[in-house]
Amino acid sequence: MQETSQEAASNAAAPANAASDAKNERRVSRESYSIFFSQTDHLKALLAEQKFDDAAKLYDEQEAYFTSERGISRAGDMIGQVGRQQRDAWETDLSAALQALSAERALSDRAQWPALREAVGKAETAVQAKAASKLLRRPEFLPPSLAPTRTALEGMRERLRQQAVESFLAHDHGGGSFLTAYPIDLPAGEFLQANWQALQARHTQAPATALAAIAKAYPELGATERDTLTAALISRRMAEAGSDIKGALNAVAFAREHGLQPKAIPGFKVAFVQATSRTLLSKGQIDFPAAVEVDLPVANTYSELEAALSGAGADAPRYVMVFDVAAAKASRRVIGSTPMPSRTVIGYRPVPNPAYKSAELDLQKAELDMRGLAGDKAAAQINSATCYGLGCLGALVGQAAVIASENNIKGKIATAMETLRNTPQTIEEPIYRSYSFTRAEVRATKIMTVNYHIIDLHERKHFKSTFDVVERRSLQVAYNVDPADPQREAHIAAFTKEEELQEWEIAPQPVRLSQLMRQYMEATEQTKPLADLAALRAEMTADRAQALAKLADEPEQRPLNDPRFDHVVKVYRGGKGGHGSGFFVSSDVVLTNWHVVDGTQFVELMGYDKQESFGRVIAQDIRLDLALVRVQSRGKPVRFYSGRQLDLGRTVEAIGHPQGLDFSVTRGVVSAVRPMPNINLRGSGGSGKDVLYVQTDTAVNPGNSGGPLFLGDRVVGVNTWGRNDATGLNFSVHYSEVLNFLKENLPGFTPAMN
Repeated sequence: MQETSQEAASNAAAPANAASDAKNERRVSRESYSIFFSQTDHLKALLAEQKFDDAAKLYDEQEAYFTSERGISRAGDMIGQVGRQQRDAWETDLSAALQALSAERALSDRAQWPALREAVGKAETAVQAKAASKLLRRPEFLPPSLAPTRTALEGMRERLRQQAVESFLAHDHGGGSFLTAYPIDLPAGEFLQANWQALQARHTQAPATALAAIAKAYPELGATERDTLTAALISRRMAEAGSDIKGALNAVAFAREHGLQPKAIPGFKVAFVQATSRTLLSKGQIDFPAAVEVDLPVANTYSELEAALSGAGADAPRYVMVFDVAAAKASRRVIGSTPMPSRTVIGYRPVPNPAYKSAELDLQKAELDMRGLAGDKAAAQINSATCYGLGCLGALVGQAAVIASENNIKGKIATAMETLRNTPQTIEEPIYRSYSFTRAEVRATKIMTVNYHIIDLHERKHFKSTFDVVERRSLQVAYNVDPADPQREAHIAAFTKEEELQEWEIAPQPVRLSQLMRQYMEATEQTKPLADLAALRAEMTADRAQALAKLADEPEQRPLNDPRFDHVVKVYRGGKGGHGSGFFVSSDVVLTNWHVVDGTQFVELMGYDKQESFGRVIAQDIRLDLALVRVQSRGKPVRFYSGRQLDLGRTVEAIGHPQGLDFSVTRGVVSAVRPMPNINLRGSGGSGKDVLYVQTDTAVNPGNSGGPLFLGDRVVGVNTWGRNDATGLNFSVHYSEVLNFLKENLPGFTPAMN
């Protein structure tokens, strides 16, 4: 209870006249005693009820009063009684805590930690229990065991801090967190970071379960430490369960089960290769591609088959995954339709404009106001002319008001007239016609069949399988919505848009890597030794042949009246993109330009029968711009011209694939036979002697490079280059240069001649 105002006033005057205070106090009647209840009375009442803790709190709250001369004179004995009681009670707790701290215990003995934590906690509680009390901070009331207990507590804390690292490293983390079990609290993040490397070193050979226990026990681990622990767990688990795909997936699943998110699998790198038939792609048989969803923590890259399989070094992939999409078709079926009533605008008709009528009324009102003001203006002028004395002042005020009103009305009239001028008398009102658009019930389907290969380069193993993906959607699409329908956008927005459906139909179909790997694990008995790249390509070629066979029911686009087309192939430039032409010079060797195959060892080819094959570059001459490719499949070799002279003006024809227009034939004449500098080594100082070319005006464009130039059914040149700054100036390597190149690089080669 607070002091009364009278007692507060007395305190302010103390100790001016203590005798006067005593006299005033005696004047208080018994009836008024309950009203002027002092802090002294409050303390006395608390002691009477033995509420010593409340009495100590009262002292803390009213310390200024109880330490004043008046407070000491009136309550000194009671304050002493409270202080001694509080000191004795505190001393009891401190003595018990000091005794508990002083007991002999082995700090490294984990069995002693619960009792030691209890003792430390008890001592901390005892030391802090009444430390904030202003009363007990007075020297006469300090308990004798306070200082020894503080010293013992700090000493125990220091000993435990010094013992913490050793105990942490020796702790069985599978039994729970060291931080919660240890007798004193440690800064979790800071402590773990400081001792993380030592803990790692202690658990270098620990089983994966022990590492998982550490992860579970310490959610306080920082991101760096957790990533390091995860990597160590993955490595250890793979060492226990195997380092192949099965072991890797097992390790990832184990880590995730224990709350860890691995970011990488050591030594587990995958190269993805897209090997879908170019013929299927060019013929539009593949409506959408496959997209690998890498949902495993593996390093991955996208590569060409040759580069992926020939990789070496630390960055080389462990696994090569080859995707060959055999079929990917999107289809839709309209299984029902509903007419949806709406209306469309078919024209407009003029109707009176309500805004024009409103503007007319505003102008008329303003003009009426002006007429009404004319009378007021005349009256004001009369008053001004006939006024006397002070009456003139009122007349002038009235006249000024009339002038102000006149100006205001003039402004309204001007505004109304301007509005009227800018408002058309009629507006165009739309004429509507009812119609119905179609709400179609569409069932859309995407079906994909993919042949895929998983190649383990470390184990030299090969796995081949096929998976099918089917995705269906049922949706509603609005068709035939009239462009003049005022609700057109709302109608279209209420259903799936045609554009959205088309985007879904061509969108890559995701395939999760984990699913493929799991399928591989379930059929490991199908894994075979990897013989060589040629055998793998042959197997892939066979798969493509099956896919291409499905195109047999298409209309025949291959004319059968010109056997020269059977000699020619299309040569794809692999990872560099683009394509060129080539032709068989023996049953398994194709001749093409060097610049078509430049920079690659393996190429892909397609014959006139749409069959695809692979080939390996076996010889090349940059000066002549010629290269030889040995092909897995077999073809029909060309016949070469054997005459010593090539007459000018003779009709010649080129067969190739200009601008991607496969197997096109163009015609021209022999313009000249002339030696010229080669096109690949110009200005290098080492280009050698000139190359003999056949100059022709036969149309040759990008895509014709490497293809044959025929004189009748005999080859007289290899189409190579043309002048960009002129028309009809194209050049083919002369057949004599070609024959010399073939004899040098194909031992025993005998060309088919006349």
